[in-house]
Parts: sequence; structure tokens; C-alpha cells
Amino acid sequence: MLCLSLSVCSHLHLSIIHNLPEVTMQIIGLAPSSEWLNQTNNLQQTPLHIAVLTRQVAVVRRLVCAGASVDVCDQVGNTPLHSACCLGFEDVTKELLTPVRAEETYQNKYQIPYQRIPQDLETKNYEGLTCLHLTVIAGHFNITRRLLSVGANINAGEGKSGRTVLHLAADWGNIEMADFLLSYADTDIDAVTYSGVTPIFLAWGRKHVQLANYLFTKGATLDSLNGDSDGDASDEEMNIDRCAISQPRQIQSVY
Repeated sequence: MLCLSLSVCSHLHLSIIHNLPEVTMQIIGLAPSSEWLNQTNNLQQTPLHIAVLTRQVAVVRRLVCAGASVDVCDQVGNTPLHSACCLGFEDVTKELLTPVRAEETYQNKYQIPYQRIPQDLETKNYEGLTCLHLTVIAGHFNITRRLLSVGANINAGEGKSGRTVLHLAADWGNIEMADFLLSYADTDIDAVTYSGVTPIFLAWGRKHVQLANYLFTKGATLDSLNGDSDGDASDEEMNIDRCAISQPRQIQSVY
């Protein structure tokens, strides 16, 4: 979603929205400071947000090299990287995660402030989701791989119920994503949510039997399936009373 009212957009916002890269580059070149590049519209989007949403890769990189903040959140808490990951824009994600080189700043009329790139990958939007959570939910394998390569925490829990990315794959029944995540040695196959729910418990409760069987063969414990968990699954995770979880030990019989 872009500007709802053009009257609250800067000239820079407008040139990006209308896909005028030459004009956009000229405006960036006239910026008096990096702070000027961080003006927001009525959706709290900076020009960098707009460039990401419209997938203008060169503009994204120029803004980053001109000192535009990569950490500003829009009205739903998404940074530009959150948006790129959610939309599956691999090229944009790469530019946002690549540190700025000195030679890329020569066009600026000012010295850009230091900012950490790659940025804090544990930043959550207002739904409690990190960039890694969003890309796993959307099934973007290459972006998931890139985020993990630059330090994203594969076992970080989302903010509402504490589900890790493996929980999310189990929740959606995405066995391919689960297999991909378990190829990383750091993945905790028995990670628990705030209420003690493990990925295999969640998969079985969602009736993703094939995925539950797969997690079992990969070493997931069945304690939570047998009622050993101290917590009760929240509505955010699952309503366990409505799930048919009978004879969980039958998982073994499939193999």
C-alpha cells in the first residue's frame, strides 16, 4: 500500500511512486542531509519503504548509500527489510543487507551517519514477526537462506505466542520448509512456545500427520503429545481441544 493522500508525500516519495528513477536520483543528490531522506507519509513510510514496495532496486541502493535509515518502521511496524522479505524481493533484500562501501558515498554532499548493516534482524513488527518469520511464512527459501547467512536467529520466537520458524512451518504444514530449516544444525526441533508447545505437537494438532511423522524421524520428542507439557496451547497457536490427537505413539508405526 502506498500513499493514501498525495498531499502528505514529499517530492521524493512522488518521484518513486511514479517510477521516475532519473528524477529520483536528482532529488536524492540535492538532499541537504540524510535525515531529509527519512520523511514519512501518512502511512509512516519513508522513501526507502516506497522504493522497496515498488521494487526499484537501484533507487533502494542509492537511498541506503545516501544514509536513509534502514530501521524506520511504517504504521504496521515493518522496516523496509520486513517488506522486502514478505514480498519475496531477493534483489532488494540483498541491497538492504549489503554494507555500504566508501566509494558508494562519493555522490553525497554530506557525511552519512553510521548505521549497522546488516541491521538488527531480531526487530519485530507490530504483529510480533521478524523478517525471518515473514519469509518463512511466505515460503521464500532463498531469502531465508540469506537472512540466516547474515546472522538471523533461527530459534527466535515471534512475539504473540513464541513460535519459532520451525513452529510456523509446522503450523502451515510446510514439510519442505521444515526440512530446509532442519538442515541447519542450530535449529531446535523441540523448541517450545510460551505455553510449552513444540513443533511436532503443533503439526499433529493441525492434522499435518506427514509432517509430524517427519519431525519424529528427525528426533523430535513426543513428551508434549503425551501431555507432559506444563502449558496449555493458546488460541494463537491452536485450540487443542478441537484437535483429534489420539494415540500419538502411532506416529512410530508409519516407519
